[in-house]
Amino acid sequence: MGNTTLFLDGNDTTWEKNLEQYNKETVIVNTNQILKLKIVPGGGVCLKLETIQ
Repeated sequence: MGNTTLFLDGNDTTWEKNLEQYNKETVIVNTNQILKLKIVPGGGVCLKLETIQ
C-alpha cells in the first residue's frame, strides 16, 4: 500500500489551450490496483509513489 500523488491534465486542457492547467489528487493504492486515468491528446500524467510504513 502507498500514497500516490497524481498530477493530471486539467478539465479544460487541450494541446492547443490551457497547456499548463492540471489537477492534483492524492489517493491510497495497493499493488493489485489498476488506475484508469484520463489523458488529453498531447497531455500527460505524473505519479509520485510513496510507501506507507
